[in-house]
Amino acid sequence: KKQDNNLTSDDNTITDNNASSPLTFPGMNKVQCSHAISCDFDELASSYPDFKVQYDKIKSLQKKGCCESSFSANVDFEFNVSLSRSLLHKNFQLDLKTIPRGYLCPPIPNRLNYVLWLKGLLGESSTLDNGRYFQESPVPLVRKGLDIGTGCSCIYPLLLSRDIFTEGKQWQFLATDIDPVSIECAEENVKANLLQDVIQLALVPKTHEKGGPRCFDQVNRKESSECNSPIYTALNKAQELYQTVPCRLDFCMTNPPFYSRKSEASAPRAGDQRERIDMALHESVYPGGERGFALDMMYDSLIYRNEVTWYSLMISKKSNLFALRKELENIGLSRGSIRTA
Repeated sequence: KKQDNNLTSDDNTITDNNASSPLTFPGMNKVQCSHAISCDFDELASSYPDFKVQYDKIKSLQKKGCCESSFSANVDFEFNVSLSRSLLHKNFQLDLKTIPRGYLCPPIPNRLNYVLWLKGLLGESSTLDNGRYFQESPVPLVRKGLDIGTGCSCIYPLLLSRDIFTEGKQWQFLATDIDPVSIECAEENVKANLLQDVIQLALVPKTHEKGGPRCFDQVNRKESSECNSPIYTALNKAQELYQTVPCRLDFCMTNPPFYSRKSEASAPRAGDQRERIDMALHESVYPGGERGFALDMMYDSLIYRNEVTWYSLMISKKSNLFALRKELENIGLSRGSIRTA
């Protein structure tokens, strides 16, 4: 199978280089799931006492506030954690045991959408010749995935381990992070769900500060190793854990840090001046911000094109998506090798 690059965003246009009309592959906002997530707060409160406490607290704060006080304006870390825990348990029988304050608590519907979109992407690229990921396949398949920056929750591997993704097939997942606390917490969440044989966790070195943006013409394996790029460190760890060189992976996925400076990450939201959600510094800041992370991953995907079939990211800013898509085309990837949603 050829190596492809995939970027996810709010833009659901998908164009094939050899086609006159967009492909029919669904955008992320149109992903259909037979196992629908229930986000009815009253229903969750009736089944999960811890969530009810937090839900009642927010409603009480809302009533005490001014007439313009919205529910979301009063949402805090404790509410987000209790919501994520109840949604995971109700819908996937998953236990989110450990999420320390000051670290990112994942929104479950958003993370599930990425997982289901990725499943659709893998299904689209499945053929009789290449092998079928979610059916009996005459061609042996690796069925391994990589999550870069898994965080304390280890949310993507946890969701990926469910039948809603695997369809009963045996998959393995490697989750990396540069933060020891995140790996320690992720290990507790994996053990709480008895998934040690499915999910491997690895602490990797932090990416070195670069003197400036990387240039495609100068990118090579030596340069990638010298800056400890996220793909380089993850693939090195995969080779070590799975004891194969090169290590073949079917996909990698990641939510890149949004900001390039600490001041950006700590500034109030531009719209309503609310404080930003709890995030550790390493979760929110990367040299060059979201675009810098994506460019590092993009350039490395060309170096390590034989190790990973699909490279994917969740992009938060549409302006970054357009810039990255243009850069992909500038370095020679056809539009048919790029998927957005």
